[in-house]
Amino acid sequence: MGKDTDRPRPMHRRTAPIPWATIAIIGGALVMVMALVTLGLDPQGAIHAAVWVAVGLGGAVALAGALSLTWQRLRARRGLNPGAGSGRRPLWLAVLTLLFLAFLSAILPLPYPSPWLSLIAPILFLASAAALIWRLLGDVTPLAYHRALRAYREGDTSRALALVRQADEERPDDAAYSTYGVHHLEAILLREGGELSRARELADRLVAQRPELYYGHAEQGLIQLASGDAGAACEALERAVERAPHLAEGHYNLGMARVEAGDAAGAARALEDALRLGLPDEVTRLIAHYHLHRAYQDLNLPAEADAEERWLRRQGGTLRRWREAVAADIAAPRSRRRRDEAMIAAIEHTVSGKNRNARDA
Repeated sequence: MGKDTDRPRPMHRRTAPIPWATIAIIGGALVMVMALVTLGLDPQGAIHAAVWVAVGLGGAVALAGALSLTWQRLRARRGLNPGAGSGRRPLWLAVLTLLFLAFLSAILPLPYPSPWLSLIAPILFLASAAALIWRLLGDVTPLAYHRALRAYREGDTSRALALVRQADEERPDDAAYSTYGVHHLEAILLREGGELSRARELADRLVAQRPELYYGHAEQGLIQLASGDAGAACEALERAVERAPHLAEGHYNLGMARVEAGDAAGAARALEDALRLGLPDEVTRLIAHYHLHRAYQDLNLPAEADAEERWLRRQGGTLRRWREAVAADIAAPRSRRRRDEAMIAAIEHTVSGKNRNARDA
């Protein structure tokens, strides 16, 4: 369906994230510390030189790991930072420059005829910095948005929607930076509430406003998926993944859309990437492994399917906690509860002894 499905499949698949950078930091630091402790024993000759080499190598490995981890964190933000390209960073740099010039002109006053005149330069610099700060504060996301986000995370979607609409009314249309997050949250709430037409309008607005960001394309895809158009959803989610290629959630959404579209090879590739990047939520990881297991079965890859089934059989605790959470969340929409219950039942059936015996027979 997309470019991603045309890539050759590797012979050995890795679906667990390996924190190489963290391992390098810890390992390098341990080697360096042990070598420094050894130096306290006052080794002689070649041993002394070898210990110093170990100190240098350990420090170099730890530093390389730290740089790699920093680079990974920066790379992971690609396509996800609404502040990038919004014009705010140059303004903040200008504020810092003006404050520095004000400080410099205060401690090194120019030789004006009157000492009072020497205060003009720092006052002008400070006034210009204050004007820029006022302009920046005028484009800050309103408090109602943060209250709406908190209500959404607590599961109170009706209150979250009311607050996000209040935040939308508080901001003028030209406050592009602050309205982007407001419209994104409103699109999520409308999509999850079933108001797909209005949600689609907001998603299209997000894409038009910032086409280089992940969020608008992802919302377009999720809305298409909720509408039952899996093909269009895959196309939109492929665009989202192109903009944020290191976001596990994006690959997961694309994999789920390809599952709905019947593209087993594409679904397996996207779900492998999602798991390799590290899905933070245990339930999401469980669903990804379940659909990856089914995709491997459809692709006639029995060894990989069996490995995924073994992994699923070890997740009894996750299934129990998920089932308890679904039962306790009485405020959740009935459709979501039914969907979660059906998924739990499907996973339990997959890992049950009866299902394995029937398959082997």
